Amino acid sequence: MWPFHASRAEGIKRDECWKLETRPAVCYTNLLFLDLAEDLGREWLLRRSQPLPVPAAGTSPADLPDFAHVVNRLKILCGLDPVNYPRPVEGTIKLRVGAADVVVQARFNDVEGEVRLRMEPKP
Repeated sequence: MWPFHASRAEGIKRDECWKLETRPAVCYTNLLFLDLAEDLGREWLLRRSQPLPVPAAGTSPADLPDFAHVVNRLKILCGLDPVNYPRPVEGTIKLRVGAADVVVQARFNDVEGEVRLRMEPKP
């Protein structure tokens, strides 16, 4: 996985993600995690019916991956099978961003085409 020990405060540029990782969904989720880390506790909602949020830096709207690829990447990171579930399912992703251990709570609602993400400090 992309080196999350690096942060903007340490002078690492987000656009380096594209040099380290060429798969768009992987790079996008890495940049999304960095944005989540700057906004701990806030819930992010990704919807199939709306464009994906553009990360703070490192990509342009034209480079955004397909919603389904991002959802599958997030499911895999949560330890879930990348399939459509008939009921909402939840998963957890444990990361280290900078010097902080964090947990991303994810709730997938495939019927509605939604993913809810919230990053919080690891208890």
